[in-house]
Amino acid sequence: MRLITGSRPAVNPIIDDNFKEQVIRPMAERKLKSEKSERSDTRINVTSELVSEWLPSVLGRFSCCTCSRCKAEASVKALELLPAIVVEIRGKKDIDKAKALKEENKQWVLMTLVKIAIERKKLPHHQE
Repeated sequence: MRLITGSRPAVNPIIDDNFKEQVIRPMAERKLKSEKSERSDTRINVTSELVSEWLPSVLGRFSCCTCSRCKAEASVKALELLPAIVVEIRGKKDIDKAKALKEENKQWVLMTLVKIAIERKKLPHHQE
């Protein structure tokens, strides 16, 4: 109220330097640290890796057009059909888990890519 009525000089606690140093700055630093730690997590999409790894050879095997546009269309189709398998990487154990998941799902992804290639085989070839 002293700020409003003008009686006796008063200090706004939000503008006070001590308040800023003791309360506001530590809160801001904690928030910044938590945001940085959240951003530092690495995630691997196992499905996407398998698709990008095997798509060119599958399209080539079935004599499909391998121009960048056709590869992109086939990749989008595969990622629509296959569920994303995402692994958060925080250490070596998670990397091993991602490798195991990749090996487990390899055949499933390949079969889906073969189906897509069979559908795309009928399409005309573009200039590369």
